[in-house]
Amino acid sequence: LEGAFVTRADSPLASVSELRDTIVEATPFSDNGAELQFAELHRAGISFLSAPAQLRFAPTEQRVIDDILRGEADVGLVSTMALGAQSAERQLRLKMLDLPRSEQALA
Repeated sequence: LEGAFVTRADSPLASVSELRDTIVEATPFSDNGAELQFAELHRAGISFLSAPAQLRFAPTEQRVIDDILRGEADVGLVSTMALGAQSAERQLRLKMLDLPRSEQALA
């Protein structure tokens, strides 16, 4: 199971390094929670607590995706399995954000 950072396909966001002043949504810590993405942010030196304007939690990954598509959240943290379960039409309306390379990874 892999984690993904997703946004609407028409969003100007391209990388998770651009999370400042965005609304980020995830599921609570659980079997399919956002632990993988939070760990990736930490490795890249990005605080998931202070970078976004708001961090909020939805009850399911489907709700996270729905909120992204409705424009109620800017970035969603979901599993690749949840993305794969979307219809082709919904998948075309989403894009995955790139992960920044941390300074440590460059050394």
